[in-house]
Amino acid sequence: MWTILPKQFAWSVEDAARQLRVDIAAPDTPSNRTNVNSLSTGPDFTLRFDPTNTAAIGARYGRFDTGIGVGDNNRHSANARLLHSVSSQTTLSANYEATRVDFKDPALAKILREDRFLGYAMRAPPSSMTIDAGAARVLREGAGELKSRLARIAAAYQLNSTSTLQLSLADQVSDAGSDLIQGTTTSASTPTGAGTLPSAQAAVVAVGDVYRSKRGELAYVNQGGRFGSTLRGYARSFDYQNQPQDFNERGGRLEGSYLYSGDMRFRAYTEYLRRIFRNSPPDPRLSIGASAVPVNQQDTERTAGVGATFRLTHNLNILVDCARFERTSTASLGNSVNWRATLLIGYSTGPLYTGQPRR
Repeated sequence: MWTILPKQFAWSVEDAARQLRVDIAAPDTPSNRTNVNSLSTGPDFTLRFDPTNTAAIGARYGRFDTGIGVGDNNRHSANARLLHSVSSQTTLSANYEATRVDFKDPALAKILREDRFLGYAMRAPPSSMTIDAGAARVLREGAGELKSRLARIAAAYQLNSTSTLQLSLADQVSDAGSDLIQGTTTSASTPTGAGTLPSAQAAVVAVGDVYRSKRGELAYVNQGGRFGSTLRGYARSFDYQNQPQDFNERGGRLEGSYLYSGDMRFRAYTEYLRRIFRNSPPDPRLSIGASAVPVNQQDTERTAGVGATFRLTHNLNILVDCARFERTSTASLGNSVNWRATLLIGYSTGPLYTGQPRR
């Protein structure tokens, strides 16, 4: 972030690099993964009319690249927002966002996405709530217009000094390139109080296709003393515009942690998901590479793992994780069992977490 004029003019650069599946309906093996990268950069302007009313506009250039070259695209987007501060804790907003997606493959039609919505943001620690409500529209050259509602709710309520209940619901149109950026950083084009939520889902497949997603999630988090626990359940669905891999999914995660000392933390977790595909034959004019999945193919994935975090310095952490991943599927040759090990090094200019001294 480059602040050119404080609270008036800034320029941001965001980049996210990941590995994603090529085919979500196939086993998650190294041969079914590819490198993806999403870049976004552009200016933001803020105009304050008075202490309670503000206008903000922004523009972005972005690109989404994959190792398989399928669905790679350039994106140009703009946004405009009007914000009204009802109080120091509550903000109302009116928002407009537009994104044009130009695929590098000339055989794929260009896409224009538009989101129009009202936002409500209430932050009264320890509780908070953010609501977006409006409409989305997708225009594709040579194809029809897709209209959809846009609805997002995120709320957190602290039950007591150690436990919190979290709820999120979303119905929106998005794409993998945008989701990768939103899942990594907070965009400067969204001023505090604008009401826009982070993407309700992480990108799951390495294509630049536009999709409509619906998601609901409920979580209970307890982080009191040395022991912590998290219980999370969710349901979601993806409807791709081009990709013949639409699916419904339900899952959950249970995690427990133990703070051994101020420099060492252990954890154990288990995950479960069930995914059912529902497809119709894809339009050959719009298809972007993946083969159609048999209707009602059902995949079940179970993961169990243990890990430890070691704090080497005030700013440097090392995380070690080992997990067993099992997948069963109604598709031929769809069953697999994988053992995975992860080594992660994290650095922050501020303290990563505050631990309790060993007793």
